[in-house]
Amino acid sequence: MIVDNKSTYDIPNEGKVVNTLFDVPETRDTVRSAMILDNDTLFTILFTKAELRGDTLKILIHQTDAAYHQEYVITVIKNRYNITYDLRTPIDPERSIMGTLETKLKLNSLEFKKGKELRGYTEYKGKCIKGCFQGESLVTVKGNFMAVIE
Repeated sequence: MIVDNKSTYDIPNEGKVVNTLFDVPETRDTVRSAMILDNDTLFTILFTKAELRGDTLKILIHQTDAAYHQEYVITVIKNRYNITYDLRTPIDPERSIMGTLETKLKLNSLEFKKGKELRGYTEYKGKCIKGCFQGESLVTVKGNFMAVIE
């Protein structure tokens, strides 16, 4: 994990309100992420949520639309972190199993407090082991994000 408070961690359309499922107001959220799977714009991940419990920070970067459900979870405990990624389709709603090959995490701060804005860049490289619609293939998810810690 790297701390870099000089980077800006730009997010296109940051703050724009979007509705990922037409006519379903519950899917409305604000763009806070520019994450993308395998450089394919059909697989963007736009939303974030960060929760601090004790000394554990959990950042959920997620997107659900009519075709896909993606969950990218960063867990930070003290100066250590773990990243998991899950991609599902409505046709096959079971959780996929990914084998992590490499991860990166760059944050603007390690000072985690409720109400504080956190920005960063993250990258996940893995191999789908089971339950992925694209078969057993390599996946790369990367991009900038921001979240307000709850």
